[in-house]
Amino acid sequence: MRALQADAFAIDRLSLVDLPTPTARRGEILVKVKAASLNYRDLAILCGGYMPSLPLPYTPCSDACGVVEAVGEDVTRFKPGDRVIPVYLQGWRDGALTPEQRSSGSLGGPLT
Repeated sequence: MRALQADAFAIDRLSLVDLPTPTARRGEILVKVKAASLNYRDLAILCGGYMPSLPLPYTPCSDACGVVEAVGEDVTRFKPGDRVIPVYLQGWRDGALTPEQRSSGSLGGPLT
């Protein structure tokens, strides 16, 4: 698969790379991204001002949409062909974000 990665915290260090296509593990879906954009959060990370300890290389992509290519074991909510968008604030449906959602429900960096 092709991916946009930065090997340093600078926008001019973005490059298109070829990587092995991942497989959907238990509880995961594999999404073929059809469109993506770099937003302010991505730029803040690339400039080194936000999440400066993020491991490199880094693939910026807070906003995207795509199609489910494969589902892992135990996935029942999605099926191949479904159109999806990633949401990095897990559990937020509407209204103002709570401090808990901001601190513990945000994805987009490395999962530990």
